[in-house]
Order: sequence, then structure tokens, then C-alpha cells
Amino acid sequence: QQADDVKKALRVFRQREILRLIWRDITSFSETHEILAETSALAIACIRQSVRYATKQVVAKFGEPVLQNGKPATLHVIAMGKLGGDELNLSSDIDLIFCYPDVDQSKQINLKIDAQWFFTKIAQQVISLLNEATESGFVFRVDMRLRPFGESGPMVMSCSSLYDYWDKHA
Repeated sequence: QQADDVKKALRVFRQREILRLIWRDITSFSETHEILAETSALAIACIRQSVRYATKQVVAKFGEPVLQNGKPATLHVIAMGKLGGDELNLSSDIDLIFCYPDVDQSKQINLKIDAQWFFTKIAQQVISLLNEATESGFVFRVDMRLRPFGESGPMVMSCSSLYDYWDKHA
């Protein structure tokens, strides 16, 4: 599947679900907290699908990092702001932090690039899938300014580096 097809499918899905949520809101079929929770669930579903697609693309090109137990290392997405509080409204952006489990680079026999770069490639694709405005609109605006060290910080960091940052700076 091509990235443009995935982008279109995500946008069509979002538009359909947003229309459903707007209808439930204006007809008072649902309470505000239910609309916010469902909008948050919609964003999470779109993020998960974007991560799945981006991971497949990057793995096909560069190989796959593995953990000590031999299982694939996966990108972790931490929701901050309104999404993190399960209170996303129809016009909210999504504040995300990306991290990955620590991998022993010396044990990576099938990975053509280092883990940091591998997960950065996935994160870049995820942001593009969600944030890029196409003829079908966008899925959600992605804001990365809440990541460690803000805009000057790395897009993706290892979980241990993230914990260290929070321990020392947050």
C-alpha cells in the first residue's frame, strides 16, 4: 500500500468519525465528556494505524531492531496535553513524544542503520501521515514541542534517555 493511499484512508476515516461525533454533539445524544473521550480514541486509532504502516515501511527498507529477548523493538508514542488527558476536542492538535526501548546496537545483525535513526524514520512518517495537509485535508495536527528539550531536542529518544530527562529536568 502506498503512503498516499494510507493518508487518504486515514483522512476519510477521520472525516466520517468527526461527522458522527458532531451529530451526536449537536443532537445532545452524547455528553461533552463522551465526545472528548471518543475524539481521543479516534486520534489513538489513527496514531496506531500510522505507526503500524510506517514501521512496516521502515523495516522493509532497513531491517528491524530486536530486544535482548529477540522480540522486535517498537516505537512508543506518549500522548501529552488534551490527548494525554483523554479530553481531545474536535479542533485540538495532538502533542506527542516518541521513544523506543533500549536496544544493544552490537546485537543488531539485521538492522542497516542505528536504532535512533530507525525510530526517527518511523516518527517522521507517522507525523507526515497524520499532519500533512492533502486534498483530503489532514488527520490531526501534530505538535512535537512538548518533547524533551522542545524543538531543539531529538524527535525520538530511548526510553532510558527520556526517563533520565524527566528525572533531571522535569
